[in-house]
Amino acid sequence: MSSGPVISTVVAVFALVAFACGSDAPVITDSGTTDTGTDGGGTGTPVDIPWLAAGAPPVGLTPCPDGWREVPGAYVTECDPYPESGPEACGAGEAHFPGEPGCRPVGAACPAGDYATDLPSTGEIIYVKAGADPGGDGSLASPYGALSEVAWLSVTSGTTVALGKGTYAGTLPLRAGARVVGACARETIVSGSDAPVLAVISVVNAGGPAVVQNLTIADAPQIGAVVTTGRGLTLDGVIIEGPRGAGVVATGSGTVLSLDEVVVHGVLAVAGVNSEGRGVRVDTGAHLDAARVIISANRDAGLFVSDGGTVASLTDSVIRDTLPRQPDGRFGVGLGVLDGAQFEASRLLVSGNRRTGILVEQSSTAVTLNDVVVRDTLPQESDRSAGFGILVHAGAHLDGSRVVVSENHDFGVVIGESGTTSALTDAVIRGNRAVPGSGLGGNGLAVQSGAVLDATRLLVSDNRETGVTFDGRGTVVTFTDVAVRDMLPRMADGQLGRGVQVQRGARLEGDRIVVAGATQVGLMAVGGATVDVRDYSSVDVSPTPCGSTTCPEDAYGYAAAAISATIRLEQFQIRNAATCGVFVAPVDPFYAEPEFEVPPSLDLVSGVIFESEIGACVQVPEYDFSRLTNDVHYSANGTNLDTTMLPVPRPVGE
Repeated sequence: MSSGPVISTVVAVFALVAFACGSDAPVITDSGTTDTGTDGGGTGTPVDIPWLAAGAPPVGLTPCPDGWREVPGAYVTECDPYPESGPEACGAGEAHFPGEPGCRPVGAACPAGDYATDLPSTGEIIYVKAGADPGGDGSLASPYGALSEVAWLSVTSGTTVALGKGTYAGTLPLRAGARVVGACARETIVSGSDAPVLAVISVVNAGGPAVVQNLTIADAPQIGAVVTTGRGLTLDGVIIEGPRGAGVVATGSGTVLSLDEVVVHGVLAVAGVNSEGRGVRVDTGAHLDAARVIISANRDAGLFVSDGGTVASLTDSVIRDTLPRQPDGRFGVGLGVLDGAQFEASRLLVSGNRRTGILVEQSSTAVTLNDVVVRDTLPQESDRSAGFGILVHAGAHLDGSRVVVSENHDFGVVIGESGTTSALTDAVIRGNRAVPGSGLGGNGLAVQSGAVLDATRLLVSDNRETGVTFDGRGTVVTFTDVAVRDMLPRMADGQLGRGVQVQRGARLEGDRIVVAGATQVGLMAVGGATVDVRDYSSVDVSPTPCGSTTCPEDAYGYAAAAISATIRLEQFQIRNAATCGVFVAPVDPFYAEPEFEVPPSLDLVSGVIFESEIGACVQVPEYDFSRLTNDVHYSANGTNLDTTMLPVPRPVGE
């Protein structure tokens, strides 16, 4: 399980030429003219962003799914699957499923008598009651006293084995179409076998699915349930707690696994055999259809779906608190979809996992997310790396709608490598935080190394280091109705806090983009990058804050910066940039990368730059100032044009 290359945001402090105002620079007047005689035109066409006053696009997270709670945010109302107090701590045999008010029995409630009250009315029923007198015949009047007394190979399709209340040692080797029904998950316990048996529940032949209902598998020394090539298994109202190796495994072409009201918790590694303790594993062409599932506190991966031909869907479910594998302390992924598998999730919470909440990788792998929350991902335990909410790379595809990615440690969303494609609609990436102990990270969105992203109605807010970073030749991002807001500097050294960074040959095209409350730079293209945006608004770009005794020389404070790169803004407004409304310059020679060096290019068409210290900062000899005055209005700036050398921002990762 790899994570792919990820942008490092460690930036070395490097002193650049300090700010100075040039007194002999050409002057751009408020009417848009310069002393070269170029007429800038009219008063600047205003941006057309209907949601500008609201501060964020109309991200469509509401109405919330049934049972989910509306959570008012600063700009967007989000949806949460649990009450404000969070999921309840439930007793034995119970769970708090998402979208429900509190704990309830998993499967059927416990009956007053020994057996379930809803046993089938047709077909043979074999009764088993823990501790019954030896010599029973399996009838209600004379039940078997142990699982070993059942002739499992004769329990054919249409036959039901009714397990009464009690604890049962042994396993359930089921024929196709057979059914096992416990009294209830709280009081019917199967503990597995010390014999060398692969799984507590297994299906021994192909045909209609075997069914297991209303019981708990507890502390078994083997896998909880396994279904293999061409066979079927349905688990309904089942708790699997503390097995070894895996909770549930479906493997092989034609295999069908169905889960409804299932809890898989605390899977342990098999000592001396492997280091994994995955909750649910589906691979090599198997199919999974699951609803109302809680997968928690397992090891290495909560739900792992892999291989071409494998198809899985998950609804109204939770994957949380996955632990690292043993003994190396690596991974702890919530959901992993790899190697060409297909996966779809609706109304899913992924929280408190390690390294990656949702991992999507390899060519032909495709994931669709609807109404999904990914939060609180922790770094990998072994080396404190990563902590990504969602990672898509190595040629995979992600399509996400109504998605919230929040409070992960390092990155919210990373999309990387050539052939990787993603689409996000109605999404929020917010509040991501630094890696504990390092003060590094907390970034919102990164697209890199030739990946492609199309995002519509996206809010990226309250992150650290960078709101969005696009890096690498072939990387192409299309933004429509996107707000990047309220960036925070890096915790470790107070640097960065940038809004949108496009670098090393990456390309951004967009309509209706707002950057507000950034530090250092609002929108920056550097090193052969290209930015072409219509209806762009930037407000309140601050310099790097001063320390306790000194202020940094490379404080910046630029709303839009083209540095050995190309930016074109049409219909824009830039307000309250601490230093420069727009900035154009070659890259600092110390950080030059020849393959990405292009002449700096900044073109402004129809817009306003106002209430900034300097309207336009130009550090390119003999630059054609008419490129900055095509229906561009400069107003209430300290100075409209300055050509003196100012510090040149460099790419992140330098």
